Amino acid sequence: DMARQVEDYERNIRMTEGEYAKNAAYLNQAVQDKETHIQNLTITHDTERKAWNAQESEYIRVQQELENKNASQKKDLLTQEKEIKKEIAVIFNDSHYGENLTPLFIGKMLSGIYTDWDQKKFTDYLKQFHLPEKKRLKTFSTGMKVKLEFAAALSHNPKLLILDEATNGLDPVFREEILEILREFTEQEDHSVLISSHITSDLDKIADYIAYIHEGRLLFLKSIDELNNDCGIIGCGREFFDALSPEDIIAYREEPYSYCVFIKNRQSLRKAFCDISIENASIEDMMLFYSKGEKII
Repeated sequence: DMARQVEDYERNIRMTEGEYAKNAAYLNQAVQDKETHIQNLTITHDTERKAWNAQESEYIRVQQELENKNASQKKDLLTQEKEIKKEIAVIFNDSHYGENLTPLFIGKMLSGIYTDWDQKKFTDYLKQFHLPEKKRLKTFSTGMKVKLEFAAALSHNPKLLILDEATNGLDPVFREEILEILREFTEQEDHSVLISSHITSDLDKIADYIAYIHEGRLLFLKSIDELNNDCGIIGCGREFFDALSPEDIIAYREEPYSYCVFIKNRQSLRKAFCDISIENASIEDMMLFYSKGEKII
């Protein structure tokens, strides 16, 4: 019995030593795996850092190239007036061509004025706008004359389009067509459009920046992104109105039983008042609040 117990004891010791060896090997492998993982993370971090530095250097290089390009493209109005005016087109809400002229004659006339005149583009626009090229302008409606203005303006490849109430006399279908043309025009980075219009729905669709002039004064200049992301309208009672910070209020209108408040810092207000309802502000809303709303002094 004693011999058997000794034998069992020795067997248990061998099993314990075997398990210990296995565990030790497992722990060693785990340590090695961890060291390898840390080494890989270091390599990855170093690679990402180098890639980031390379991207930053490339960004700085591109920015410098753009600045140099813009500097080289600047023109002096006093010495390069003709070159500058060739790159500008102005469109009014009525035609400034003679009533007895035809689109065909106008195209030939403008081809002798603008060095970048594109007769094919002009002809294509006449077809697209359904304008008869051989009929006199005195037979055209107001909308047809405005379409001719757009056709002529876009056909000498300007870089700046100035529209003075140009879409006012157009039907909604053609106005949408013109807006799409303007979107395509501004897709080129050196093209811009300056629009003077009372049709705020058009501006909502295509404008990047909005400037509001009221009674000869510039009341605001904001980007559409700022209007959509930072501004809004709150309807509330007196208690909530008093809780708002004056810094968050652009203007307000007091109504019989509530307040209508045009606010900024929209995101921070959402965090401060979780259950608050903030409506999007349109360009028309902004115009009304700036011109008719009350200000907190």
